[in-house]
Amino acid sequence: MEYTQDVENNNVSHEGNLDPAELAVLEEKIDRLVDYCTRLREENGRLSSELADRNAEVASLKARLGEYDAMRNDVRDRISRLVRTIEELEAAPDASSEAQDGEVSHSHGSGSDGGEDGNVSQPELLPSDSSEV
Repeated sequence: MEYTQDVENNNVSHEGNLDPAELAVLEEKIDRLVDYCTRLREENGRLSSELADRNAEVASLKARLGEYDAMRNDVRDRISRLVRTIEELEAAPDASSEAQDGEVSHSHGSGSDGGEDGNVSQPELLPSDSSEV
């Protein structure tokens, strides 16, 4: 049986029997290859696990980001409503003060709650006791 093979440029030629030194070199190379494949598989498993962890982390962060976006939108809407309310109050101060003036005048009868400058004071929220004055 004739066997010829080029093993990493060693140009080993065999006729039936393998030289024990050549066999030892071949075994060593196969062992190193098996070790290398084992390390690659372990690293692949470790990297796959890390990737799964990172994907889970990304999904969690995306969910949190969605919650924060919803909260931000809610706050923006609430602030917009408050700004509109303030703008509406600023746009019609005379109408609201006239309504209050009319209420004050009717509730006190004479409408002479104001000082000499003509301003009408706000009605008291608590009933007044004549002994406290």
